[in-house]
Amino acid sequence: MLQYASDGLLTQLAPAVRQRYDAWWRSMGETAGGVREPAALDPHGLLDHPRGLRMALERVQGAESALWVYLSVLECADEDRAAHRVFVDDLAEALLMPPTLIRELGDAARRRRPRSPQVAARAGVSGSVSAAL
Repeated sequence: MLQYASDGLLTQLAPAVRQRYDAWWRSMGETAGGVREPAALDPHGLLDHPRGLRMALERVQGAESALWVYLSVLECADEDRAAHRVFVDDLAEALLMPPTLIRELGDAARRRRPRSPQVAARAGVSGSVSAAL
């Protein structure tokens, strides 16, 4: 599993998102202290919990934590499971995220996911490959 905070992606994305989506950013409110992990966030558990969406939203305290929660859930969601796709869509809607931002974050997450071993082997690459933004 990729860790957005530990590899600096959230830190890299936050200024760009703030600049490009300023109206959304301001609508989410500001939090003091910068980017930090919302307490006790278990994205895997949230995806399959009956109240997972509400629990995820309770952890949002501004635009930075909204990005953290959304990216954490997005990276753990199984695109092949309809319930996970619906959860991610509902989370983005509840966070009032602009459609272009949702699309850009989704594209970035897909690029960062490791390729399957078969695809990597055909491409002549050993191990998993993940492209940075």
